[in-house]
Amino acid sequence: MKNGVSLNPQTPNKGGIDMNLTFQRATESQLTEIYSLAGVNREEATNHVSADSREKMIEAYEHSAKFGAYFLCLVDGGTLVGWTQNR
Repeated sequence: MKNGVSLNPQTPNKGGIDMNLTFQRATESQLTEIYSLAGVNREEATNHVSADSREKMIEAYEHSAKFGAYFLCLVDGGTLVGWTQNR
């Protein structure tokens, strides 16, 4: 797997759900999606809804980026499943 770590077992999936999960650093299109979901992400993380949730989360993302943080994404095929910001 190029630029990622595969989570696929070597044996076929017998449960009927075929998944191709990998971890990878966020691509530009994934960063766009992450930033577009920033408000929802903050509201889910804090269990608090506010008009400035998106702006506050983006501020947190950018503050972390100043110290070398990056997004590590879980991807199923080409679909972004989840992410975390790491350093």
